Amino acid sequence: MEMLRPLFPLLTLGAACQLAAQTPTDLSPASPKKPAPPLSTIDFSRQIIVIGSSPQKRSDFTHSAARLRASVLASLNQPSARYPNARPILIVFNSSTPPISRPQAQLVEDPAGLKFQIDVSENHDPEGRPFQRSFIEALLLELALRGQNLAQPSPTSAPRWLIDALLHRFLAPNPFLAIESLRPLLDSGQIPKLEDLLTKLESDPRLSNSQDESIARCLLSLLANQPESKSGFLGLLQENSKSSSSELRLLAHFPSLGRNPADLQRAWTLHFATQGTLRERVLLDDLQTQRELQQLQEISLTDAAGNHKVFQLHQFSDYLRLPGVKETLAAKHLEFLAFQSRAHFFYSEAIQIYAEVCSKLASGRTNGQAAELRRASQITQSSASRLERIHDYLNWFEAEKSSARSPKIDEIYRIWDSMEPIPKNPFISRALDALEEKIRKQNEEADIQRALQESRSRSQKNENPKTSP
Repeated sequence: MEMLRPLFPLLTLGAACQLAAQTPTDLSPASPKKPAPPLSTIDFSRQIIVIGSSPQKRSDFTHSAARLRASVLASLNQPSARYPNARPILIVFNSSTPPISRPQAQLVEDPAGLKFQIDVSENHDPEGRPFQRSFIEALLLELALRGQNLAQPSPTSAPRWLIDALLHRFLAPNPFLAIESLRPLLDSGQIPKLEDLLTKLESDPRLSNSQDESIARCLLSLLANQPESKSGFLGLLQENSKSSSSELRLLAHFPSLGRNPADLQRAWTLHFATQGTLRERVLLDDLQTQRELQQLQEISLTDAAGNHKVFQLHQFSDYLRLPGVKETLAAKHLEFLAFQSRAHFFYSEAIQIYAEVCSKLASGRTNGQAAELRRASQITQSSASRLERIHDYLNWFEAEKSSARSPKIDEIYRIWDSMEPIPKNPFISRALDALEEKIRKQNEEADIQRALQESRSRSQKNENPKTSP
């Protein structure tokens, strides 16, 4: 949305008449013409305002910041508040010399109220990590100010671990990319201390590496799965007291993790070990992933007459007008995001598409969603086919190439045989049923033709008994 401020204030009728009645001797020297203020672009939430530069540059930064904002709020279980409930975040193109090396988020105050400003240069990349880190910090500081007494000191820097985790989750939606860095620490017994994670701020001069971001994302997943996560994250950001240890402050906002630091460390160690070994446990869960993915695509709603109906996700043209559909789709969006952390990693891309479709349908955007659902279905079928080929190859290798059967393989087969039978792939089952029905009809038609042929042969024999053998 392009906004152009008026170049000159409007004159009242009386002022205009007084100016016209003045003689040339009464007129003061003309003041120099002021430069026009820079144009600005605002996103749909009216919280992100990009000022200066060209329309294309403003559009790129607005689009990047809006996607990052949606990801951060969803990760922290926070509502997508609009202005004025959400204070503005200004992204200002600064033509200073020398150019700004790294965008910095700063709190500014003017007669209109508090807002955050990030100065950028023309050479900055809207998809680059420096700008994304600065924007996440500004958004976290803005969340910290919500509902806070203005007499209290304003926060000056956000937690480093939280920015690391949110940026890693935005850049790498597949959670298994973080697990790869956790397993070496788990094997060596080096479980990171929570005290080291919680006390470091974004203003710390030491930069984070990929392993630091993976550890931070592991902590984010632990806190996001707690029942008090929505209020807990806000409490952590708004925390001003430094009298107690960081573990006690964390427990004050997430009491479900335990009553003392020992309970907290136990929960953290267990979650870290679970995440570090998740890949090994998930490799055997492909069929279960298919079944749960099929169930998640069911939309249960009640129409105005009180009749309960179950739709498939792709039938949105039939259920979008029913009452309560927005809340149901928003809940489905969160369910798909939660399912991605425990599903087989082959299906991560498809699950991400389903989650995004639910989010867009919940906001009323239907354009292009049918094509996205078809693409997700194709990815799901392709993933299932790839997994079947992998399993077939492993079975062949074990039977033909191995000199002796491994005890570990025997244990896997024993566990597999003891499990309850899993329903067949619905896509394959429907195709086989259709093929079986087609073959049955062909056989029936062949039997009828054969019976008619035999009947005609007998009739001809009865009519011409001399020609019969």
